[in-house]
Amino acid sequence: MLEIILDEGKNRQIRRMLEHLNIEVLRLLRVAIGPLALGDLPKGATRLLDEEEKQALDRAMGARNHAPASSVR
Repeated sequence: MLEIILDEGKNRQIRRMLEHLNIEVLRLLRVAIGPLALGDLPKGATRLLDEEEKQALDRAMGARNHAPASSVR
């Protein structure tokens, strides 16, 4: 078992990286997205965020994405 933490992943990045090292990937399991732990959430399922999770996500995204949206005319 191997744990890999990515700040930003590209398409099939982990598989390609491990292939380069001659390590066979049998299964990949995403356990979190940013500060949000997925827990027992089934593949393809969604759920509402609670207020604490929303605030953690806002902090992780930083101020750069918090500018007010401008209306396009």
